[in-house]
Amino acid sequence: MRIVFDTSFIMTCVKEKIDFLHELEGNELLLPKQVIGELEKLTEDQQKKIKERGLAKTSLMLINSFRNRFKEIELEKKFVDRGIELLAEEGNEIVIATLDKELRNKLKGKFKFLIITKKKKLEIVN
Repeated sequence: MRIVFDTSFIMTCVKEKIDFLHELEGNELLLPKQVIGELEKLTEDQQKKIKERGLAKTSLMLINSFRNRFKEIELEKKFVDRGIELLAEEGNEIVIATLDKELRNKLKGKFKFLIITKKKKLEIVN
């Protein structure tokens, strides 16, 4: 299974201490370069709370520590959500790891989504 991640999904897994890398072992994990860019910007954004900047920094450290587990991809758009939409529209068979309800509503019925349940478990939904 090919899974593409958005920024908030990774940050939430880090915040909630969900070992998504272990749980998704054996799958192709697609990491948009734009997600890395968003995380880097968040670490430096003085308008964000210290906690959020720290979470972004920890997320980057996790990604860098397990860089070999991810396949970096370049999305066609600057913004991650729009880039994922285009990637999905190209007919790619992917699972989208996102917590973004707006993105899920736009692509509902066309793709499966990897979400985090209230019990801090990963689940694939349509």
